[in-house]
Amino acid sequence: MKKIYILTTILLLSQFAKAEDAFTVSTFHCISVYWSPEGGATDKEVSVEFSVTGMEQWKDALPLIYNPISGAGTNPETGQRYDKADYRGSIVNLVPGETYDIRLTLEGTSTTTTISATTWAEEFPIGETINVGNRNSEYAVRKSGTADGYLLIDGKGATIDVANRYGQCIYLDNVEYVIIRGFTLKNAKTAGVMLKKCKHIIIEDCDISEWGSKNNHNDFGVNFHSGIMGYYDNDAVSCVFQRNKIHHPNYGSNSWAELNGSSYHPSGPQGISFAYCEVGNNVIRYNEIWSSEGYYFNDVMGYGPNASYNGFPGADSDIYGNYLANSWDDGIEAEGSNANVRIWNNFIEENYLTIANAATSVGPLYIWKNIAGRNYSPPGSEYGQSGPFIKFGYASAESWMTGHMYVFNNTILQPNGEGAGGFGTNGSGNGRIIKHCVSRNNIINVNSSTTNSISKYSSNSDIDYDYDLLNKSYPSGHELNGKTGTPVYAEGSPVFDFATKTGNFKLSTSSLGYDAGTTIPNFCTTYSGSAPDMGAHEDGTDAMVFGVIASGLTPKITYTLTLRTEGSGSISPAGGTFFEGTEVTLTAKPSSGYSFSHWSGDVSGTTNPQIITVDNDMSVMANFIEDNVSISDEYYGFIKNYPNPFSTETIFEYRIYNKAKVQLVIYNSLGQLVTMLINENQDVNTYKVVWNGTDSSGNKLNNGIYTYQFSVDNKVITQNIILTK
Repeated sequence: MKKIYILTTILLLSQFAKAEDAFTVSTFHCISVYWSPEGGATDKEVSVEFSVTGMEQWKDALPLIYNPISGAGTNPETGQRYDKADYRGSIVNLVPGETYDIRLTLEGTSTTTTISATTWAEEFPIGETINVGNRNSEYAVRKSGTADGYLLIDGKGATIDVANRYGQCIYLDNVEYVIIRGFTLKNAKTAGVMLKKCKHIIIEDCDISEWGSKNNHNDFGVNFHSGIMGYYDNDAVSCVFQRNKIHHPNYGSNSWAELNGSSYHPSGPQGISFAYCEVGNNVIRYNEIWSSEGYYFNDVMGYGPNASYNGFPGADSDIYGNYLANSWDDGIEAEGSNANVRIWNNFIEENYLTIANAATSVGPLYIWKNIAGRNYSPPGSEYGQSGPFIKFGYASAESWMTGHMYVFNNTILQPNGEGAGGFGTNGSGNGRIIKHCVSRNNIINVNSSTTNSISKYSSNSDIDYDYDLLNKSYPSGHELNGKTGTPVYAEGSPVFDFATKTGNFKLSTSSLGYDAGTTIPNFCTTYSGSAPDMGAHEDGTDAMVFGVIASGLTPKITYTLTLRTEGSGSISPAGGTFFEGTEVTLTAKPSSGYSFSHWSGDVSGTTNPQIITVDNDMSVMANFIEDNVSISDEYYGFIKNYPNPFSTETIFEYRIYNKAKVQLVIYNSLGQLVTMLINENQDVNTYKVVWNGTDSSGNKLNNGIYTYQFSVDNKVITQNIILTK
């Protein structure tokens, strides 16, 4: 089994930090890490720790795995080849515009390096603004902005409808640092927005529809005509496509059941596509891409080539928070390099298959917390009526399957039994080729026509599956901590509302998979209950949100709560990682013979339970004192005092077993009498006396250490007590 240890300037730049031969590539929420330490080898991982600069509170990320690949990839700013990096990996779930220190250590050696990197800021500086009104001809952009001031092409309230007389509504030609914002774009022959050799482009808040031209075969749309499109090599580098609605092309694709020329392979329009993205470093987030019957996409997003060191979306790229639907092939086609490509928190439905990843030649590819809805292809489709959740490999591309993949906390739904197949599986048989893959905490609930939840192909190798919930078979020797059966969802789940793009997909507390997952540092560390739930939606969290509305959510920051005890007792709940602002009720539980005294560390006082708000990394200690202090082994009484230390009042509780003369006296640190609380004959009973920290005249005493002396007849015991404010 693999070991799983388990945001700068205001500019949108591919931030690189170098130390020796280590470097990084940033996006808003992630940092790619590359390193080639001397002595690297297949049996040595590189541990990764990260901390907000200046905080010195280190957290673990997934380790980097030795995987040198010759000729694979280029640094988007410097031209440095990725093949120099023997180790690659990502740090995820970061805060935009924050600087982080990253510490790398080669396993089993003293070889280490620390580098810094900054994530992209959410705001982009504007230099010049050009307001564009309604028009019926192409708008070409051949002017660049700068890193210090983007050129904003403002189309708020404007429609560009080119009535199928131009190839595109907006054409970006060899420019950098440009924002396209707020346009309605219609009726382009090829693409709503076309990019050619562009860097640092932001396309946001646009509505794009009715693009594409007719094919010669059966009136299907020409392949790869797209809402947003780049047709040549590396047309989109360090670009952001966010909060766009891309829908209803002029023509639809054929399905796998319809012959298009000599092939049944779907051929038609796409939502977003870029070819030969060797560099990449793109972010596609919070978009809504969908269509309707007769106007389905080929893929919702993607492009080739599959078996290569490039491919869509390019290295160091993120795809998240999107609603993606209505294609006859792939919801997301992330194929080719997949070097530090990260896909998370997408709702993907009404496609033949959910995510295509054949092949992943460089890696690592990370796929986590995605929801798969209905998968469907018409009767007579070449490969059956429902494709897999993740495609994985095929024999003719097997030699390219050299990159690692991590698949965590995804959920496959089965609406009316028409959901996806599993990991590399659809229909009967052993499925497709899977290599270099780790899975954890997934709900792999496949449809009734799928034989296996996970491919059992004979060529599979370097695979590690565990802690998944599966309803069909899987490779032997895996899933030692997995659960076999069907998920049961909580009341009101699973449900997805198309109008608001929100959904609930939580497991019932009685379901298999509830509290049955495993923690994965930097990916799955925050949970309610005794362990993470399997699947994408953790119990106790808000509804999942996708598409444009999701962009208004502030990324949640997590902090670590460390709990300790002094004396004999415990604290519940257990410490761990919590979202910023989470209220936690801490209850100190003394062991038998002990009482809770007070809190110390980042919490003070004697209130128990204590409600705290986790707004930073916190350390809290519960202090316990021994309850019963016997006067003698043979005698007839005991006394206990709590809380100790105290600030306003403390209680003396004691029991007398025989009628006796009882005194309870308080002395200061100089041995001087402060007050006498009890001086009388008492009968057999249990008594309580409250002292408010005053002397015999009622004056409030100073903070300090005092001594109480308890005597029964001539039997005496003395103990210290601490007064605090």
